[in-house]
Amino acid sequence: PQNNESLVGRIRERITNGKVEISSSAYDTAWVAMVPSRDRSGGYKPLFRECLDWIAENQNPDGSWGLNPCRPDSIKDSLSSTLACVLALHKWGVHSRLARRGLDFMAANASAAMDKHRISPIGFDVTFAGMIKYAKELDLNLPLSPVLVDSLLGRIQESQMRSRNLEYVAEGFGSSCNWEAVITSCQRSNGSLFNSPATTAAALVHRHDDKCLEYLTSAVEACKGSVPTMYPVDVFSRLSVVDMFERLGIDGYFADELNAVLDRLYRQWQVKDEEMFSDITCLALAFRLLRTKGYDVSSEELAEYVEKENLLSKVGGARHCRLDAVFELYRGSKIRVLEEEGFLERIDSWTGAFLQEQQMDFTGNFDKHFEKQLEYDLKNFHGNLDAVRNRRSVEQLCAQDFRVLKTAYRCPMIHNQDVTSLSVRHFRTSQAQYREELEDMQRWFSDCRLDQLQRGRKIFHISYFATAAAIVGLDLSAARVRYAQSVVLISCIDDFFDHYGSKEEALCIIDLV
Repeated sequence: PQNNESLVGRIRERITNGKVEISSSAYDTAWVAMVPSRDRSGGYKPLFRECLDWIAENQNPDGSWGLNPCRPDSIKDSLSSTLACVLALHKWGVHSRLARRGLDFMAANASAAMDKHRISPIGFDVTFAGMIKYAKELDLNLPLSPVLVDSLLGRIQESQMRSRNLEYVAEGFGSSCNWEAVITSCQRSNGSLFNSPATTAAALVHRHDDKCLEYLTSAVEACKGSVPTMYPVDVFSRLSVVDMFERLGIDGYFADELNAVLDRLYRQWQVKDEEMFSDITCLALAFRLLRTKGYDVSSEELAEYVEKENLLSKVGGARHCRLDAVFELYRGSKIRVLEEEGFLERIDSWTGAFLQEQQMDFTGNFDKHFEKQLEYDLKNFHGNLDAVRNRRSVEQLCAQDFRVLKTAYRCPMIHNQDVTSLSVRHFRTSQAQYREELEDMQRWFSDCRLDQLQRGRKIFHISYFATAAAIVGLDLSAARVRYAQSVVLISCIDDFFDHYGSKEEALCIIDLV
């Protein structure tokens, strides 16, 4: 208990200090480092020198860059991040030794780029191949076989043929991209393209835009010389914390803190905060969490997505983007409370069918956390038992402590040892209490000599398990036990009256009551 208190205290401090962030992205930081300065002197130099410094200080021991060095399942992310960092260093002619170590890493692991069974960052086929083309423009010789290069470059064309909207990974198209059109159609009020530092930086590499520049300057300053894979992350990270703590079963330890977070998110919903409303995934997640917690949120905000095409035309063409948005919309559409919300049922219908169809094509290169959660929720969204969900979430958190967008990232508020330890301890404590309650029930059952009844339904275990599934929480132990005992007594008396008790015995029981 004392250790639990210290864990809870540290986690509570993280929630209340107001600072929400995700890990730095080597991939995005490298793209920002490639932005040139366009000063009046005509000099050609890096605009964000601090990003180059961050790259130089954060190479992994194996020569790679990225979040998870030496992890075979995330080798594609390491390849993508490493190539981006090597390009940045080579472009400005600095840290050649580090660049050479990065190239050596790529030479040793290049074959993994074509492996369909490795976790693949969003748009990897486009962005990695695009960086290979950019390396040629910079006269950088990559240690990749011609056959591999041809195969990778061919994937850009395949992606263009499969998808209409690839602006989210536009950096992969380099100078062939119509950057003016992308900026005109996709720029947000904060100056970014999709809140993606990499895409915004790529736009600045090819075309100057004051709002893009202001956005990147703000991101680099806020993150002290590096950038995350999405910025800003305030709304999404807070929503993710509330959602994950609930799934892990530890939300009860932080009820006041999480309620304060939800109050803040509700205020942002009321003013239609751009970060929340411009991203479909974020909007649907906010709707689901706020509505299930009793906040007055209108489902009309989701009404435009009754038609599949309306959603798919707004999200990036990369398959991961579509699935993430559709999945969150699917979960949000399940929270129907008013009869006139029939359009939510229509959203539920097409999103469920779409996800089941896409699920059949999984080849192992998706975020494993996402795959398992999708499979679980599609089977029976409303039939999920809290204890089972908690266990699955804890297992997933222990197995994969990161998520994947264009690159792998961690949210320190979730992916830290304190949260993992508390989740495991809470689950084990809950299971121990359930076992103790079942033993108490067994003693009560024997003391009342109900075990001597030879006829009637065998209701003892069913009564407790059904009750424990419905009444959850360490503080509700007495309620669970009393309710389960009531179910047993009612079932025994009902069977006695209906099937084998005599009239005289039944009357005696009535008199006794």
